[in-house]
Amino acid sequence: MRVMPDSSDSLDLARIVTLTPAPAIDRVYLVDRVWQGTVNRASRVESFLAGKGINVSRVLHAAGNDTIAVTALSERESSLATGPTPFRLVSVPSATRVNTIIVSADGTTTNVNEQAASLRQEDWDRLAAAAVDEVRDRHAHWLVVAGSFPTIDGTAEHPDPACLLDDARATGARICLDSGGGHLRDWMDAAHAIDLVKPNLDELSATVGRRLHTVGDVVDACRELMHRGVGAVLASLGGDGAIFVSPVGALWAMAPRVPVVNTTGAGDATLAGFLQTQSSHATFDSDLDGLAVAVQRAVSWGSRTVMEFSTTPADFELMEGVTVGEPPLHRPLDPAA
Repeated sequence: MRVMPDSSDSLDLARIVTLTPAPAIDRVYLVDRVWQGTVNRASRVESFLAGKGINVSRVLHAAGNDTIAVTALSERESSLATGPTPFRLVSVPSATRVNTIIVSADGTTTNVNEQAASLRQEDWDRLAAAAVDEVRDRHAHWLVVAGSFPTIDGTAEHPDPACLLDDARATGARICLDSGGGHLRDWMDAAHAIDLVKPNLDELSATVGRRLHTVGDVVDACRELMHRGVGAVLASLGGDGAIFVSPVGALWAMAPRVPVVNTTGAGDATLAGFLQTQSSHATFDSDLDGLAVAVQRAVSWGSRTVMEFSTTPADFELMEGVTVGEPPLHRPLDPAA
């Protein structure tokens, strides 16, 4: 049975709209072990509509939050948007990409992801307008733009998010970006205001253009993004926990080791846990104590997710043994994390 947040967690929850410009059909195979160059038999196979923003909304909704996932699907695939999570679908002609995820019994996850199909300019405009409509109608605290970005049909260019961000910000919403290093660099270079970014270690390294070997390297990279206009950074580090850096300081959260079933979606659950209580009344300039609770929840939800075959944790209680404190700057990062 799913355990819902206690009454202290249900107060002043954030209202969150997610936008996933390039959703995917995740096809997940569970195998005992991957043997190269031969036939592998799956003991379990599941398929579901996914993408970073969709995963974030799915986790938030399961935890009792007000959220909706805005995404683009062809009419023949609209039935994929099933389950309790609210969706706002924009119809497009292109088929949805399929991501193949192979999960070994030891928790090792191998992904083969297709490139996102291109979008017509008019489809991007309708998608952006739908997201802004939901932000406005729900008086959302946050617009989370997440996942891969398609190119505009007939070009090699990605859609310009300026109107989307300006219109969403005009409603009072804050902006979170959870995407790869290339998109983050583009947004910063274009001086788009971003309140929060949520890179993983590889994405953060790609954004700053260097390898990160220690927790201190991660903190420095996060502060570099802030110097370039980002409001705050939540960096997920896999087995090394998470780092949060804001104008008032840095926090490091670490969970105890847990049995790993599937790492897919753990970063999305981490972001969902952090955002749950980041309403318009919460700011990143406030005391670190309140932010420490959010970071603790983020790491708890991320750790609980890797214990599941799906991308949603089985419960939302704070995990025992999660520590939050000052980052140990000289601690080396686990190369396997």
